[in-house]
Amino acid sequence: MEVKEGVEIGSRESNDSGALSEEQQQKLDQFKIKVRQENERYFRDHPEIQLMTAGVMKDVLNKQPEDPQTFIASYFTDPTLAGRISNQVQERSLNIRRHSRRLLSK
Repeated sequence: MEVKEGVEIGSRESNDSGALSEEQQQKLDQFKIKVRQENERYFRDHPEIQLMTAGVMKDVLNKQPEDPQTFIASYFTDPTLAGRISNQVQERSLNIRRHSRRLLSK
């Protein structure tokens, strides 16, 4: 264990009122895992989120607008966005099915 200015780094000192107990740390770790799994599940259930964020990032980087905040706001308020994203979700689903069929037929 590393010692720095009289304090062991990486230890949980009993006099540190801000430190978590082992049980509290385990509960916190489990909570973090659960939240991460729920977030990943949500993203899998809503592929449009990834498509929208990737789309706006691509446009921002390609166009490099002077005012990115206004540019991004207009991107998300574009009345055609929902239709474009819906088409991309359908296209992605078709590509996944085609790829799955190819893998299964081998």
